[in-house]
Amino acid sequence: MTCTLAESVTLSPGASSSPLPWTCDVSEDALAGTNAFSLRVVSSARSDYVYSEVATYNVEASWDSTSVVSISVDATSLDVPYMGGSSTSVTVTNLANIDITGRLTLLGVGDGVFDIQWNNTAGEKTNLFSLSPGASEIFVVRLNAISTQATSAELKVRALVQVDGSSVDAESSVIDVDLAGKAQPPEGITILGIEIGGDATFKIMAAGYVLFALALLVIKYRSPSSKPISEEDEEEEEEAEEEKEYALGPNECRMDSNRRITCPSCEARLAVPGGNDPPFRFSCPTCESNIRVVEYGSAPKF
Repeated sequence: MTCTLAESVTLSPGASSSPLPWTCDVSEDALAGTNAFSLRVVSSARSDYVYSEVATYNVEASWDSTSVVSISVDATSLDVPYMGGSSTSVTVTNLANIDITGRLTLLGVGDGVFDIQWNNTAGEKTNLFSLSPGASEIFVVRLNAISTQATSAELKVRALVQVDGSSVDAESSVIDVDLAGKAQPPEGITILGIEIGGDATFKIMAAGYVLFALALLVIKYRSPSSKPISEEDEEEEEEAEEEKEYALGPNECRMDSNRRITCPSCEARLAVPGGNDPPFRFSCPTCESNIRVVEYGSAPKF
């Protein structure tokens, strides 16, 4: 604080001076509240005689409702991946000459497709702040996608501030956010500089698979047999196939392609009524034993 006051006064014995004018200039960034300074007089005739008087003054709270705080955002454009998240830092600064408190929110068009999380510089999960005049604090805000659809959002950081018993709002500039959706199948391909649409692409792929299968068949049937198959080899293969069939249990049998079975009890050859498919049970009309037909088998050899 800078003050202006007459530096010296001459007084007769027992006399008093007239009131001395003085002025003091308080700086524009002075903090709100009560302050004090002292007026000090020193006698030139008696240097050990000193007198002081304390004067108090009060600086009123000064703030503009449109600029209580400033809010700056590190990134005003964010890309959020599919089912992922993205972050940016937010700095809030007190522009008033009095302490303020408040909290930060992120809102705007499309804010409902994100889970929004706030952390301060201490790593605490909070969006609350308390700032002295001129002080700043940095927050990190993270946007996690909760939608699988691609979309865009226009968001702002809003500060809800309490200052000198009043409530004031402040907002940041717009943050453009692009949320990526689930990856879609390709709509087409480009061959030799020619773009082919999605339907034509799938047709070409299907035709390619068919041609590949036909080529394999041609190679298979055109390949010469390394060794002729004899009748003995065929019989061995048939016997091997029969051995692969699992063993039958008591009163179990197989039905051949002519829908006939052999009773395991009396070995009678029986015709099975139509409409029955293994497995099913069947009573032998010859020995009246209960037969279980488990599966199809090969026709008997005669």
